[in-house]
This record gives sequence, structure tokens and C-alpha cells, in this order.
Amino acid sequence: MNKNNAVYINVGESTHGIRKDILNLNIDIISLLKKYEYLKEIRYNKQKGLNILRELFKEINADFLKLKNNLPDVPQKKEEKFKLKVDENKFKVKRKKATKEISSLEKEMNRLKMKLREIK
Repeated sequence: MNKNNAVYINVGESTHGIRKDILNLNIDIISLLKKYEYLKEIRYNKQKGLNILRELFKEINADFLKLKNNLPDVPQKKEEKFKLKVDENKFKVKRKKATKEISSLEKEMNRLKMKLREIK
């Protein structure tokens, strides 16, 4: 190749920008993984709550059938409505603080942010 036809390009700044973009993408990916883990935890707690409700409904139905079978047959004059008082604290599912995977993702994200600050 002839010296007059040679083309030179500066590689230093473009790799700096690419590295910065990769670190930003890693931070975004980690935050998405963190949100996904939170969503998995919510789904788990929802399923756990639904299972508790199913068990309670089974118990209520069984108790209702026992009560119905033990009561004498009396003609009904009028239906009475009543409200059932339920202790809400019994059914609340406590959210776990943070799983090991979420905390490790947070550490990784902080490390990548520090690298990004060093580049700037």
C-alpha cells in the first residue's frame, strides 16, 4: 500500500464511548433483573395468599355443613344478613427484605456505576 493512500483513524475515543455504553447497558440489565426478582417475589406471595384462602374456604364450608346438619329443620320466615368480622392482620403476607440474588445484583450495579464514574 502506498503512503499517500493510507487512511488513519483514531480508535482511542471510540473504545471509550463503547465501554461507557456497555457499562450503562449492564446497569440497565441489572435493574431489570432486580425488578424481575421483585415480581417473582410478588407472584410467590400472591400464590401463597391464594392457597391460604383456599384452605380457609374449605374449613368454612366444612364448618357450615356441620352446622347445617346439626340444626333442626325450622321453616324460615325471613333471611337475615350478617357481616363476618375478619382479623386482617392474620391474612397479610410479610414481604421479605431482599433476597440474596437481589442484593448481589445491587452490589454489581454499584460496582458498574463506580466504573462508569471513573471513565467520565
